[in-house]
Amino acid sequence: MPAYILSVAKNGSKLTAWKEGESLCLCPGGCTRCGVKDYGPGGIFGQKQSITDLALMLKEVTGRPVLDQTNILGEFNFTVSYDWVERPGGQPRPAPGAPRSPGARPPSDQSIFNAFEQTLGLKLEATKTLMEVMVIGRVEHPSGN
Repeated sequence: MPAYILSVAKNGSKLTAWKEGESLCLCPGGCTRCGVKDYGPGGIFGQKQSITDLALMLKEVTGRPVLDQTNILGEFNFTVSYDWVERPGGQPRPAPGAPRSPGARPPSDQSIFNAFEQTLGLKLEATKTLMEVMVIGRVEHPSGN
């Protein structure tokens, strides 16, 4: 199946380690029990997140499994902004100079692949991998017993 491999880029990781005692949100009193994360079509944000957490967010954003091959342990803070994501069945890459919705940030034509390498020093590469899948061969209504 199509998937992505997440690995450390040629110039090394640029991840920022989360430090004990750092506030995890902007709420009054802070949110120090767990990490904070958010992701969507324009970026990924995380505080006190592992690389495994990051790979799961990338899976949601890209629509493909993401295999962590970084061998990086720990919890990190990160913010990555991008303009487009190649996603199966998703929106195509915007054409250069395409009109944007009012209030949208100016286009940089930054793909998720370039953004991850430049911002976090992590490389996201397309690959194919063996995956377990479930195939449903037949479905019936329950009997009235």
